[in-house]
Amino acid sequence: MNSLQIGQILVNNDLITKSHLRRLLDEQKNSKLKLGELVVQKGLITHSQLRQVLLEKQLYDLMSCIF
Repeated sequence: MNSLQIGQILVNNDLITKSHLRRLLDEQKNSKLKLGELVVQKGLITHSQLRQVLLEKQLYDLMSCIF
């Protein structure tokens, strides 16, 4: 199964840039936060936007299992 990563969904939906993603992933290594928590904490997206991204990921993962 090929899982779409949260960061890629954020970039695909133009919520963050690839540059933001690289910096966030580096910062995440030094924190105990999940990427979604970090982008909300930084003010780059809202909690509502994060919920939408997580739903999109779940749908993608589900569809990958079916097809």
